[in-house]
Amino acid sequence: MHDVAEAYYHDIPAPLKALLPDYRQIEAFVDELIRFKFNLPLTPLPDVKYDDLKMLATERRDLDISDDDPRPMLKDITPFDEILVSPVNPNQAQSMFMQRYQQLISERGC
Repeated sequence: MHDVAEAYYHDIPAPLKALLPDYRQIEAFVDELIRFKFNLPLTPLPDVKYDDLKMLATERRDLDISDDDPRPMLKDITPFDEILVSPVNPNQAQSMFMQRYQQLISERGC
């Protein structure tokens, strides 16, 4: 759920976000509230950013995204071998997310 706060504000590209300190403060505040509400660690686990980049590389591979953008942050990142990204419609995505969320919550005993 590392990007869950994006449900409450529009995500913008990192280079632009770096120029908007007020936006980053709002983003951090919303993220902290969500982490507190759902009893999540207040700081992201160390592997989350790396796995997020691996997922971006996997999406670019599986969705055949070759937009002439070299994406320097993916320089040494390889896609997941064990994951295949298949597009789904928004209703399917919501259903899949909620099923997985419920599974994880029940495993945590929340």
